[in-house]
Amino acid sequence: MLLTPKQIEDLNKVVNRLPLDRLKRYASDGTITREVLAQLSNISPERHSQLLAVIEAIKPETETGQPETEQPKPEQPKPEQPEQPKAEQPKTEQPKPTSPSGQPPHTPAPGQSRPPFRHASGTLEQELAKMHEEGYNYSAEQVFQLLEHGPLTRQNLFDEGLATPESLEILSERDDIIGSLPDINAEISKCRRECAADHTDVFLLGIPSTGKTSILMGLIGSPHININTVRAGGPYSCVLEQYLDAGLTIGQTPKDFVATIEAEIPDGKERHLLNLVEMAGEDFAFKIADNEQNIVSLEDIGTGATQLLSNSNRKVLFIIVDPTARRVAFNHLTQETDAEGNIRTYLVRRNVNQKIILKRLVDLLSQPENKRILRNVDNISIVITKADVLGQGQQREDMAYQRFMDQHQNIIRPLIELCRANGINRRTDGQPMLYTFSLGRFYVGGVYQYDPTDANKLVEVLRQSTSASRKGMFGSGFKAID
Repeated sequence: MLLTPKQIEDLNKVVNRLPLDRLKRYASDGTITREVLAQLSNISPERHSQLLAVIEAIKPETETGQPETEQPKPEQPKPEQPEQPKAEQPKTEQPKPTSPSGQPPHTPAPGQSRPPFRHASGTLEQELAKMHEEGYNYSAEQVFQLLEHGPLTRQNLFDEGLATPESLEILSERDDIIGSLPDINAEISKCRRECAADHTDVFLLGIPSTGKTSILMGLIGSPHININTVRAGGPYSCVLEQYLDAGLTIGQTPKDFVATIEAEIPDGKERHLLNLVEMAGEDFAFKIADNEQNIVSLEDIGTGATQLLSNSNRKVLFIIVDPTARRVAFNHLTQETDAEGNIRTYLVRRNVNQKIILKRLVDLLSQPENKRILRNVDNISIVITKADVLGQGQQREDMAYQRFMDQHQNIIRPLIELCRANGINRRTDGQPMLYTFSLGRFYVGGVYQYDPTDANKLVEVLRQSTSASRKGMFGSGFKAID
């Protein structure tokens, strides 16, 4: 089998550092053969000899396809069929993906059961199509079960661009990698909710699991913006950068989570001072856009984010939209107080409708009670996340626009009128711009290779949408950009 130059490059990165037991897995499924070995120009002589020995050792099984003892009995298939389910079910002889400790990845702790295996949804073509659309939803457990039981092979994933040898290696060690990183919740607890004065506050607004944290990670990794790692949410930004370097995303943030990160965009002899503000999607959905008390004033809702919205800083609002989901289901913690004053906490499964929540957000912003806040807003833009599933180049832009129009056309006219009435998006006569965003090249299982292209694009949007001050004149000397 011939590998592409990119696949050979990825395989070179892996073969020189993987233990032999891990390499046997690649050799057993045909990923590494004599022919492939001959194409690995960067492989060390020692590793070449080791791999060649492994390939030779499994050659009788992998090349003939069946044990020699079965060849004299081709005329007796029927007697063997009833015995196959019981005899072959354990498959103890099959090589399994392992972690550095030698155990299969995601092995449950003693006393815990392994999550049920999600069988293939259909044919190979159907499974590959689903992976292209929802590859980030596949767990490591599901991926390796599909590789072990079918219908997938590693070569299928490589040929479709759904994985590389390196991405599968990261996926197999995901738990160990995350275990070696700082605890995200502990770092969040160290952060202070504060927006520095005389900065522009950039709010990331969206329902749960839309990719707000991914946008923040992308901005932190951009070479065109400087992050203050000491003040406010500095500790949180450091953890996000470590996850970015590892090629992993983080899970859902706490429901009342609000993070503010100070940053600046250099602009010649000037700089644009920013506070990047991320709020939990749960807080956004239930306390702002779907509050049970029907409070219309953002200042009276009482969340950390709305208090920050009420300050005197200039503002930029990024409305984050997931083009792959109309509804998002997640666990919601709620509390009730009984007649005796005891507080009980319940875990409730909630469904959030993205279309309804975004419409309520626009309607909420349009209320007279919030006009004072809108006077400080310079830009409102739409950011379509997970854009890597929409194609490349112009196809991606066209598909993102079409999906937004199909799902959220009801907010476009009210949003334009809102912007025009409050002097927002003046450069485009009140019309919000639509941008696409992805952290980079994503592979099945949510592993990715970071590409700052889209993050750099958003940094440029912020540079053009905010005022600049001369370096060394913090909090003074602001002027409008042309």
